[in-house]
Amino acid sequence: MNKKIIAIIITVIASLLAAFILFNLYKYLHLYNSIYEPIPNQDLIVEPAPTTSEEEDENKIDPFTLLILGIDARGKNITRSDTMILSVINPSTHKLTLLSIPRDTYAKIPKYGNDKINHAIVYGGVALSEATLENFLGVPIDHYVTVDFESFRQIVDQIGGIEIDVKKRMRYYDPTDGTDINLHPGLQLLDGENALDYARYRKSSIGKGDSDFDRMDRQHEVIKALTDKVKDNLSIGMIYDMMDIIGDHLKTDLTHTQIIEMYKTFNNFSSEDIEEISLEGEGKRMPYGEYELYFYVVSEDEKDRVKELLEDALEIQE
Repeated sequence: MNKKIIAIIITVIASLLAAFILFNLYKYLHLYNSIYEPIPNQDLIVEPAPTTSEEEDENKIDPFTLLILGIDARGKNITRSDTMILSVINPSTHKLTLLSIPRDTYAKIPKYGNDKINHAIVYGGVALSEATLENFLGVPIDHYVTVDFESFRQIVDQIGGIEIDVKKRMRYYDPTDGTDINLHPGLQLLDGENALDYARYRKSSIGKGDSDFDRMDRQHEVIKALTDKVKDNLSIGMIYDMMDIIGDHLKTDLTHTQIIEMYKTFNNFSSEDIEEISLEGEGKRMPYGEYELYFYVVSEDEKDRVKELLEDALEIQE
């Protein structure tokens, strides 16, 4: 093969690689433009919270908090934050720390008074949810991600389902909102709809329902199963398909630089790198206007305990 032919082949390969890289860049930028949504300034009363350390290296990501909100979005309206998870992302330890906040948690919502914490997003969007949780725990919330139920269903279906050991019979039917959960015990492959039902199940039509802690344990179980399934089966085609799904159903205020650096840091991430913190409290019926409602009440001592654990994960020094 003469040098001219070799040069032509190399040129063609280089052109194809360049086209591939540019196409991926276009796909990424198109996705980012769809999901990036900074929080507008709002006149909220937020108590001072500690801040993370200054960056020592512009290419290094300091530990930061990320509020993950699983929302029930119908049309363009957010009806509630069905799932609220405060995560600490620490590149230096390669750990993701998760704290699930029960949606009935009794908290002071700025300008609205004491209420269930998941009502904050209805009253004032993500900004008010962040302000409420910062006041509640005294820990800074740096960024947020909102994901609606439909994206979860589609992503699980896209990867071929996730394997879950369902521990018991789960049956709940509510025609008012279309809920129809019908799962049987045993190790099984759950599609998107059934995986979401498994994660959301709390009330029962055939016996005693589950507590918020049971529900949060299942949510963490699903997150870990999803993480490992994606990691083990990731391909270019899957990335493209997931990017299309995410672009329609996810919003965040992470910058594209932060997203890229997170990918570099966590490209070998697995469920073994996930740590969990529990928020202990007790259920109480308390006055709410003219009624009495169920609330999940957390003591100040428990808030202090959880705050210390989160600060340890953030590597905040007193």
